[in-house]
Amino acid sequence: MKPLFRSLGVLVFAAVAACGGGQKGSNADGAAGEGGAGAGGSGGTGGTAGGTADAAVVDSAPGDDRGASVEVASDLRPDLRAPADVATAGASTPVNLNDVFADTVRDATRWVPGVLSRFNDMSLHDPDVIVAETGKVLEIRPLINQNGLHYGGYVSAESHDFLGWWACVKLVSAPNTSTTAEALYSLGPDGNNLYRFDVQAGQININVRKNGTTQTLISVPYNAVQQRYLRIRSRKSDHHVVWETSPDTATWTTVTTASPDVDLSKAFLELAAGTYGPVVAPGTVQFDELFTGPSED
Repeated sequence: MKPLFRSLGVLVFAAVAACGGGQKGSNADGAAGEGGAGAGGSGGTGGTAGGTADAAVVDSAPGDDRGASVEVASDLRPDLRAPADVATAGASTPVNLNDVFADTVRDATRWVPGVLSRFNDMSLHDPDVIVAETGKVLEIRPLINQNGLHYGGYVSAESHDFLGWWACVKLVSAPNTSTTAEALYSLGPDGNNLYRFDVQAGQININVRKNGTTQTLISVPYNAVQQRYLRIRSRKSDHHVVWETSPDTATWTTVTTASPDVDLSKAFLELAAGTYGPVVAPGTVQFDELFTGPSED
C-alpha cells in the first residue's frame, strides 16, 4: 500500500478536512451530574508530561516490539484533502497522530500499547486484553466475565500541544450497550488531569478530571449512527474545551463545553476499552479515522 501523502512531515490522511469542518454546531440536551460510573467515570489517566516531545508513561505489555510504519491505502477517501495549514504543520503538533489503522501493525512512532487510565491509582492495563489493527480498524476486545480492572488500548507515544486544536475519532463499534463495558477516548497531560468521552451502558459520559477529582459534566444517550464521530476541541480564541459528535463529520453537535482547567499544551491521547467487573458479553470496540487539525474559532 502507498501513502496518500508521501511527505513524512505530513502524514495527514484524507478525512482530516472533514473532521475539521462544521465547527459551529447545535447543542445537545442532557442533564448534568457529578461523579461517573466505572473506571472512565472515576478513574482518570496515569502518566506524566514533560517537554514538547515528552514520552508517555503508560502501562503496556513488556517486550512488545510490533511497531512499524503504517501505510495508508491510496483509495481511502480520495475525495478529501488536508488543509494547507495542517499539511505543513511541524513535528510538535498533533497532526503527527493522524492514523487510519489501515495496516496490521502498530506505528511505534505514534502509539504505545497499553493504557494511561487508572482507578484510585491502580493500573487498569491488562495485557490479556487483545488490541490489534485488523480490518483497517483499531480493535479492542474486552475480557469476558472477569473480576477486577481489565483494559487495553493505544496511547500516544509523545505529548502534543492541543491548545487551539481538535482531535476526532470514529467509533466504529461501541461496547455492548446493555453492559458496563467501556470505550474511552481521552486527552490530558497526566492521570489527575484530563478531558474524556466515556461510552458505556448506552450513554456518552463527558468527564473532566482535575487534580485527581473526576466530574461527569453531562450524560446523553448514545446513538451509534448520529454519534459515530467523537471530537474534543480546544477553541483557538479562549482554549475552552468543546465535546462534539457527528454522524458524518459534515455537521457537528455540541454536547457540552468546559473552561480550560486542564492544560492541553502537553497532552497525551488515549483510545482504550475494557471492563471493571464481570461482563458476560462486553462486545468488541473498534476505533478508526483518528485525525487532528487547528480549530477555526
